[in-house]
Amino acid sequence: MRLPFKIDLNINKRLHNLILTILITITKNNFPLGISQIEPD
Repeated sequence: MRLPFKIDLNINKRLHNLILTILITITKNNFPLGISQIEPD
């Protein structure tokens, strides 16, 4: 039971990172000034 749970956790983490990346990309495209305060370029 441990191995499938660990694999499932990795998939969830990867999916979470993917969603975060998409949200950050959308935020950068829509609010470049707001995101530049968080991530100065």
